[in-house]
Amino acid sequence: FDLHLSKGNNEKREYSFQAGVLGLNAAVEGPFSKKYKGSYLINYRYSTLELLNKAGVLPDNAGTNFSDLSYNIYLPTSKLGNFSLFGFTGWSGQIFKAKMDSTKWEESSDRHPFDFLSNTRMNGMTHSISLGNKATLKTAIGQSFTRTKYLEQYVESNYSITDNYKDQLDNSKFTANTTLQYKLSNQLNFRAGIIMNWISYN
Repeated sequence: FDLHLSKGNNEKREYSFQAGVLGLNAAVEGPFSKKYKGSYLINYRYSTLELLNKAGVLPDNAGTNFSDLSYNIYLPTSKLGNFSLFGFTGWSGQIFKAKMDSTKWEESSDRHPFDFLSNTRMNGMTHSISLGNKATLKTAIGQSFTRTKYLEQYVESNYSITDNYKDQLDNSKFTANTTLQYKLSNQLNFRAGIIMNWISYN
């Protein structure tokens, strides 16, 4: 898929803060200087449920924590085309703590504490340059990483804790692609390119 991130305001610096049901969101964007059309945009979000859980508003084990960060740095040039540095990172997880009181165990799952996390990140660079009035060359490279981890334990009758199940999957991927687009007419465009992927699992 083709992912497009918004460019920052290249005329003035701006700040924003939002609070919603899912999370708190803060962003900053602006130009590097008044004489340069380049810009930056940085956005961060944090889970509202996790804040309520830490404040004791929600019941125990009710909060799923997550946070994410994204950025887009736009760097245009007069002769070498336009560059963009971009990335996004997300952290999420949930922890279930078993109650050390067998009288409060209503189901078998009540004595199975677990720790789950799912993290992902992507960083890359794009470049586009016009080759005359009809052709455009676009190139992008990026590296992504995901990790999914699950650890489940078991509370014995004497309240000692033993490991019951553990699983972790790491996925790393490097992608590079180049696309040439040529305008044959107002209604017809020709596009050709190449995509390369390197994937590793652990």
